[in-house]
Amino acid sequence: MKSACRWVLPVGFVLALALPVSTQSGPPASAQVQAGSRGPRPSRGPELWWRETSPISKELGLTKAQVDQIEKIFQNTRPDLIKQDQDLRNREDMLSKTILDNAPEWMVSKWIDRVEETRSALNKTRTLMLYRMRQVLNPAQRARFETLHAQFEIELQQAEVERQKQDQKRKQDESQKSTQNPKPDQRPAPDHRGRPGA
Repeated sequence: MKSACRWVLPVGFVLALALPVSTQSGPPASAQVQAGSRGPRPSRGPELWWRETSPISKELGLTKAQVDQIEKIFQNTRPDLIKQDQDLRNREDMLSKTILDNAPEWMVSKWIDRVEETRSALNKTRTLMLYRMRQVLNPAQRARFETLHAQFEIELQQAEVERQKQDQKRKQDESQKSTQNPKPDQRPAPDHRGRPGA
């Protein structure tokens, strides 16, 4: 049971990235942004792992029938995912507005409950979709997918560590520049009588 959950939930992250493919505008997927400023959705998402052109599909050796079955599961579930994602973003926006308006605590609590109910429904829909997709794979493909996913997780962690190092180095460089090259005084030098310059 534990390993099945490990397979289903992380793959949800990969598919959550694919969800924005369906809409051209609006905030990022709620799984990626909980609150704060929101930018436009990307017009294209990453390639879906089961499609014939995907390296993962080739690595798993998915048959045309498997690809078609998984695609059908995705297409049948996609409208619900999009609607629930939009509902979640709308409710998150209302929660943020309620907080910014300094509404009574009972009202904030009510919107928190609505947000979490909607998030739970979205996660349930996504997880069931992934479970159905998993059932299409044979045992050897499932095992290979586990291995590929573990490699992906390691690469993701390494990339995050590298990004943090680069951010830290950039901040240190900026800090050193500001102490080595303080901004010159912007006022013009006084003239020969000591009056402020022109």
